[in-house]
Amino acid sequence: MEASSLPYHEPSIVQVLTLSSFGLLLNLTNWALERTIYCGLVGQILIGVFWGTPLGDWLDSSIEAAVVQLGYLGLILLVYEGGLSTSLAPLLHNLPLSTAVAATGILLPIALSFPLTALLPGTTPLQCFAAGAALSATSLGTTFSILTSSGLARTRLGTVLTSAAMMDDVVGLIMIQVVAALGTSTSSDSGGSSISGATIGRPVGASLGLLLFVILACRWLVAPLHRHRHRSLRPGPTPTPTPANPPAEAARPALSAANRAFTIHTALLLTLVTTASYAGTSVLLAAFLAGAAITWSDNLSPTTTTTTTTAWTGARIYEHYYAPITTRLLTPFFFASIGFSIPITQLFAGSTVWRGIVYAALMALGKLLTGVWLLRFRVPGVAVAGRIRALRKFGPAACTTPATTTTTATPATTSSTTTATTTNSTPPTNTTPAPAQKPKSLYPPSILGLAMIARGEIGFLIASVAEARGIFSPAPGGAEGSSELYLVVIWATVVCTVLGPVCVGLLVRRVKALERERVVKGGTSGGVGVLGSWGVDIDVPAEGWRG
Repeated sequence: MEASSLPYHEPSIVQVLTLSSFGLLLNLTNWALERTIYCGLVGQILIGVFWGTPLGDWLDSSIEAAVVQLGYLGLILLVYEGGLSTSLAPLLHNLPLSTAVAATGILLPIALSFPLTALLPGTTPLQCFAAGAALSATSLGTTFSILTSSGLARTRLGTVLTSAAMMDDVVGLIMIQVVAALGTSTSSDSGGSSISGATIGRPVGASLGLLLFVILACRWLVAPLHRHRHRSLRPGPTPTPTPANPPAEAARPALSAANRAFTIHTALLLTLVTTASYAGTSVLLAAFLAGAAITWSDNLSPTTTTTTTTAWTGARIYEHYYAPITTRLLTPFFFASIGFSIPITQLFAGSTVWRGIVYAALMALGKLLTGVWLLRFRVPGVAVAGRIRALRKFGPAACTTPATTTTTATPATTSSTTTATTTNSTPPTNTTPAPAQKPKSLYPPSILGLAMIARGEIGFLIASVAEARGIFSPAPGGAEGSSELYLVVIWATVVCTVLGPVCVGLLVRRVKALERERVVKGGTSGGVGVLGSWGVDIDVPAEGWRG
């Protein structure tokens, strides 16, 4: 008989200590690693491995399930925060470049997965495709965490990385359904595979429909409301103070404005997330669009242009209401839940180790090459170089200043500073730092490629679906009932999930050190930064931004 209520039992002291240490260490490791290499999420994943089922098994299965569910709320809010820090104008402006980066990051891992037939004898092309599909998606939560920790969220580099990772997430959602359909058809009709058009068409159509709906709603509904509000807020005669309006009343509208903005923002977020879920597209895409739409609306509001410190914008509402619980509880739970899904005890069996490492290297290379789109090079007689330069028109140059983008044509001039264009009487100051600027141009593509390496929740999900549907099962048997191909894919996913953030953190630490050195040497007055125009804040207008 089903119980009518949940009986209350006092937790034991062991449970109290276990949960306390779990929550404290998630934040302590994050704090320590963020201060050193800007990748606290790696420590949170490891805490999930040690405290969860993979190793320690100190948490009950019900608690792990609750952590997974709460962690997914943290992922949604993390992506929502990324939308709040994104401006739609530069996002749409860099869309062709972001599409090229995303397509490269999807196609290369799938193509580099077919050598598994030689690496793991007996693997079929279908299994190679499923493995590549699992490794083609970039972890969206990891990407936003990296951008937030490194301070690159509002830069042009962060804009390209954000939109590319978002496209990977939508394609990853499609891959999950494709792999599930392949598993069903393989088990039902003796290896024949057939995928209906709805399997691919529904996620793509729902994603485009949701994007179009948000754009049209902003254009034809939100913008007219802001224009009407702007007319109603025009200065009028100042009312005479009366005893009926004491000074204490002035604080009440500010509080009600905050509550009203919080209610509207939360309702919009929940509405878009619910709509996306029932429509068959990614709820993370909906969360991102909700944040971007709120930021766009804030920029139209007449109050935000005059009283930016007191207006309750989307970013301020997030910091006041969402950030405390998201930063300290929900986001650590999300990365710990990734650690729960790593079968660490099975990964060190037999030849699985070296095969997993080799496959992880191939998958890291497939994502690292996405940074090529940010390089500036010319190959005479090769049409690809022309296409790259054509796409570069839609975005800023990789490492040039606004003043030099319209006049420079040689590497020597691209590494000079903007002050050199106005004061040419001091050639020693312009020629001495020129050789040092060339290697710095590799930082933006390196950060982009390394940030794209990180896999995560979608990779584990696709691999688990492929294993559950029997796609990986025909491969040579692995340990404890898991197919060896599944363990090799998990190896690559784990290595990439850890390797990407660590490398980005170390590289960002190096970039910040170079920036401090540049400031000490007096390079703050218009000089070329380490990241060039890719490190410029998207809210700062710059000549040449429109290509």
